[in-house]
Amino acid sequence: MKSTTQKKAEKMYTEDRVKLMSSHGDIIHFIVKGDNDLYDIHYNRTRKRWSCTCKGFSLKEQICSHIKACMLMIEHEKELLGL
Repeated sequence: MKSTTQKKAEKMYTEDRVKLMSSHGDIIHFIVKGDNDLYDIHYNRTRKRWSCTCKGFSLKEQICSHIKACMLMIEHEKELLGL
């Protein structure tokens, strides 16, 4: 069974609420429209580390639904994104 986090991520991705903003060097920057706000998500390719500006990530430092939505975008659109 899928977790709530995964379900939310899939919903954000399928509703086209994940936008690739930039990809410079090792850093990929996304903006995700959550239920209540916009969130900045960064991925460091060298360190393989994610960060998100949402409260859940800042409190728990665990992968949140916004990061999972970005992961889905990379998984499904890697070639289109040039990543």
